[in-house]
Amino acid sequence: MKAVKSPPAPPRTPVADFLFREPLDELDPDTGLLSRWEEDRQGEGITLIASESVAPRAVREAMASAFANIYAEGYPSNRLARRESDRVEDFERFAAYHRRYGDRRFYKGTEFADMVEVLAQRRAAEVFATAEFPTERLYVNVQPLSGAAANNAVYEAFLKPGDAVVGLNLAHGGHLTHGSPANRSGKRYAVTPYHLDTETGLLNYDEIARVCAEAKPKLLIGGGSAYPYDIDWARLRTIADSCGAILLADVSHPAGLIAAGQLSNPVGVADVVSMTTHKTLCGPRGAILISTDSGFARALDGAVFPGEQGGPHLHQIAAKAVCFGIAKTPKFRALMKQIVANTKALIRALVKEGIPLAGGVALPERLNAQSENDPKAKKKEHNYAHLFTVDLKGLETKTAVPLSGDVAANILDLCGITLNKNTLPGDAVAARPSGLRIGTCFVTQRGLTESHMSTLAGLIARTLKECEPYEVDGGAGAAGRAKIAPEAMQSIREGVRKLAAEGRWDAAEVGTTRILADRHETPLTSAHREAKASIEEKDGWLTPVHFGEPTAERAAVDKGAALFDWSDRPLFAVRGERARPFIAEVFASRTRFAPGECGPAVLLSPSGETTDEPVILRLPEHAGGSDEYWLFDADSRTRGWLEALSDGFVRFDPNDLHSKIDGPVAVDDLRSARRPERRQFALGLAGPRAATVLKAVCAPFGALQPGKWAQGAIDGAQALCARPGASEWYVLFFRPDEALRAWTKLKAAGAVPAGVRAREAAKRDEAKPDLTKPYFLGCRKVAAQAAKKEKFVWKEYEGPLKKSCLWAQHLEKDAKGAKGRMVPFAGWEMPVLYTTIGDEHDAVRQRAGIFDITHMGTMEVSGPNAQRFIDLVTTNFAPKLRDGQTQYSYVLDPDGRVLDDILIYRRAWDRFLLVVNASNADKLWAWFTGVAARRYVLDNSRPALEIEGDVTLRNLKDESSGEEQLVDIAVQGPKSLAIMQRASDDKAGKIALRDCKKSDFIETTLCGKVPALVSRTGYTGETTGFEIYVHPDHAPKVWKGLLAAGEKYGLQRAGLGARDSTRTEVGFPLYGHELAGDREIIPSEAGYGAFVKRHKPFFVGRDALIAREEASKVAVVRFKVNSDKARAIRPHYPVANSKGQKIGEVTSCTLVGKAQLGMALIDKRFAKDGGQLAIIPVAREEEDHGKKAKSKEKPAKEAVESWVLPEYATILERFVQARGETEEEE
Repeated sequence: MKAVKSPPAPPRTPVADFLFREPLDELDPDTGLLSRWEEDRQGEGITLIASESVAPRAVREAMASAFANIYAEGYPSNRLARRESDRVEDFERFAAYHRRYGDRRFYKGTEFADMVEVLAQRRAAEVFATAEFPTERLYVNVQPLSGAAANNAVYEAFLKPGDAVVGLNLAHGGHLTHGSPANRSGKRYAVTPYHLDTETGLLNYDEIARVCAEAKPKLLIGGGSAYPYDIDWARLRTIADSCGAILLADVSHPAGLIAAGQLSNPVGVADVVSMTTHKTLCGPRGAILISTDSGFARALDGAVFPGEQGGPHLHQIAAKAVCFGIAKTPKFRALMKQIVANTKALIRALVKEGIPLAGGVALPERLNAQSENDPKAKKKEHNYAHLFTVDLKGLETKTAVPLSGDVAANILDLCGITLNKNTLPGDAVAARPSGLRIGTCFVTQRGLTESHMSTLAGLIARTLKECEPYEVDGGAGAAGRAKIAPEAMQSIREGVRKLAAEGRWDAAEVGTTRILADRHETPLTSAHREAKASIEEKDGWLTPVHFGEPTAERAAVDKGAALFDWSDRPLFAVRGERARPFIAEVFASRTRFAPGECGPAVLLSPSGETTDEPVILRLPEHAGGSDEYWLFDADSRTRGWLEALSDGFVRFDPNDLHSKIDGPVAVDDLRSARRPERRQFALGLAGPRAATVLKAVCAPFGALQPGKWAQGAIDGAQALCARPGASEWYVLFFRPDEALRAWTKLKAAGAVPAGVRAREAAKRDEAKPDLTKPYFLGCRKVAAQAAKKEKFVWKEYEGPLKKSCLWAQHLEKDAKGAKGRMVPFAGWEMPVLYTTIGDEHDAVRQRAGIFDITHMGTMEVSGPNAQRFIDLVTTNFAPKLRDGQTQYSYVLDPDGRVLDDILIYRRAWDRFLLVVNASNADKLWAWFTGVAARRYVLDNSRPALEIEGDVTLRNLKDESSGEEQLVDIAVQGPKSLAIMQRASDDKAGKIALRDCKKSDFIETTLCGKVPALVSRTGYTGETTGFEIYVHPDHAPKVWKGLLAAGEKYGLQRAGLGARDSTRTEVGFPLYGHELAGDREIIPSEAGYGAFVKRHKPFFVGRDALIAREEASKVAVVRFKVNSDKARAIRPHYPVANSKGQKIGEVTSCTLVGKAQLGMALIDKRFAKDGGQLAIIPVAREEEDHGKKAKSKEKPAKEAVESWVLPEYATILERFVQARGETEEEE
């Protein structure tokens, strides 16, 4: 039979894979750069974070292994994990068993995952085994992804929600997962904390026993995150047994020290031991659980998977195996011993420097106890761990104001010393603690020993002592801040770098991404060598000194066109949303540049001396109002100064601790920019023929006017050419790979290469301080400039009463026959009530009320300088606003008097709505327009000051605003959201209203496609309330539409009487009563100092207001009259203390139900919650009349009969909590 030939196989298409083999820097340069920067940060600084360590290179390699690619839900087989784990290294044998019998995984392809997991389990057991509990008796779960996950698995395994738990209080050194109310452990279980002994700083085992006896916990937790001593686990075991509790030993922090025998081992004593692997074990991020009971072990396995988490991270487990292998070595044990030695040495050194420490760690009898066998050691727990805590409450500061832990940690970090804030007993707010936690693992790994700890302590101590703490009004109370002298910070930074350099670092060369090499070549260095130029190092750059005959180069400067390589000079980019005010406040010279403009600049020191004279260019605006400036030929030290000012922690004004330069901004050196396309180097041209040469190579460059720059190309090389001033010199910026082409073309056009000597002789324009700028560094040391500007003077409106666009609606009767009772108010005729004030007040509190507030003033400030304008004329910090946000603020006159309190709405980065009080609308319009026209004096001591850029102002109440006019209607109360949703035109609008946060706003349509700006704001104190801005022509339609939408919810018309009673009840100030007025009450006296941002170095009235604040002796308090039968309390009634001494007067009072609630301005020495006030129901004019009558003789009886008995009141907390509930549309 003849064989049949198979047809030939078709040719195969070459296989194209999708494995992305490119290295990180090529595939993702951003992440690659960030990784190198992080290596630099760790290598250049000193890390003292107790929970951090350096993972050895082998651990990191295991983390990057192929185990990262696989899923392995479940566990290895029992044969491998339990019965024969001692033979785990026989990989081939177990592979055969795996192929035949499988494992307990839900995936295949896990044979090697099984082995690496058992390898990690076995090694962990070997590390923590004891004589009583050898390796074989330990059950280890290595799958938990973190310490929190491990502890949560313990809860899941043994407890039910509501079970009792006892653990160390967080402020005393515990951990979040030990029952903190902020953690799910504290929310799900009934937690009773125990505490450290306040005198000794040690665990009080008697107290723990007492707490357990009372709480009868199912779980007792030992260990913590900031306890610096060993723990007596046997004592805790006894206590747990006495109440039938499971004992969990969380040794996440000291695990490495326990492994090395430096601290007591709880394995076999505690029922469960949990620990992380990335702290003193120096391994990967993750955790393990150890138990000696098989039943407990099965419960824990089920709680980890599938209870707490899904698939284990096998690359993490592989790295854990490496970590436990390392932990068995003598080198690791030596490391742990050195960590303890460094801890003690650092404690001693800090005490010598006068730094107070918490927990009694510095007591001589403890520091001198070398072991538990030392007769000086009274208790075993005196053995030290790797950490301790600084107690800043005991630190003497320069200002006598306490230094808070969060601020201290920030400043230390800026100096290169990284640690973390830590809560201590007695701290009221965890976010602002008084402690600093210090750990020595990281620095010990890098090779620092006891001899280095003295230096380190000196750097820490100097930083803390150089800090100048102060407090600001944070709204909820005083908030700590601090500054440090820039020269001190720089000196400390240098000391930190020097100390860090003495240690080793397990990474690539440190500093390669941010610090230039000692001898750096410019893009033209090779060409200069070919031209036989004389080259020298200048500021780390190889720069041509001259190319031939120096006199010929000087002649080119004077008579021709000299060409310079300016690559050695710094070129900084300053960019960000706040770059414009930052540049304006830093530099003394004119910086009011438009995009495309440039000029010379001058930088002054705080003492007024010139420190730098760079050239500034303003580039085009970026999206969202972000600006970019280039600073050329700046001093190399200026970058560090700019960054320090941007960070906001250096003191730059010797007379003003609060001031900060507006920021932050990003500062880059474009010569070494992160993105290659942004890198730029500079060439220069100078001389009378420079323009002719430029015209020959790029006509627009040759035609540049002084103070301008332009973009173009020279022989195809893209360039930016700037002419900073009237002098004949130019600077050109190129990408480094195009600089040579431009250099060659410019030479061919007649430019003469010249070196540094000729460059220094080139004439350049100089800048002078601009004394019209509101603020610049050193301005207080520069003589003020006279100016012909007016002082703002205002005469109150005296014309006929104005009528609301809702006038007709107020005169309409409702179903009950009620209509508005009209009264004069702030120049308007407005409804004071419709039914009764009490009825309308109750409607707002229980349902909702609708208010006509169309009398309020509305104005718009727009243009690129709008935000800056608002920030200069108001006290709050306008740059903090984002689109769709509002801000409460004040407008002051130059004497620090309040002109009004206002609301600012940011509609876009260059468009703002201002809402002002009706009584002050005309006054503020006159003030704002005058300031914008640069007509009025802004600062009495520097009368030449004026705004920096033009703005467009529009009065949105005026008909000239056309379709942009806006008036305001308010809907307030718990039903207001439901009503607004019902009035909304579509589903998207309803959702937007629901999601609108307090003080935010949306732009939508209501009541039949009427455009509206709706803000979640109000003046009643309700949790939910809205203010609706619409065109006045649409206001009647919206008013009726809202009433119709709110009918089912009980919406009720409310007048100015209810508006006043609701705001008085909650303590909101009213202009003329609790703000300004004849007593000239300032915001801090009214309780609103948080809305005055003293960190702004200038706003109109700032210095005068601060002087008023410092001299102030009064405060507004809220009170409740004790008797329901008291006489009606009126404004201006005198207020006395318990001794009958007059201490103030009533500013507002209202009847809420049967109680009278009000506010009074009193001597702040008596402004304490719960204090008693005696209010004399005599009007001011009566009081004055009484004083005049005193001189007349009266019979004693008549005098007695004329006495007025006081009404007594109790001072309440200044502000009440948010009122009411938010209800959505049904």
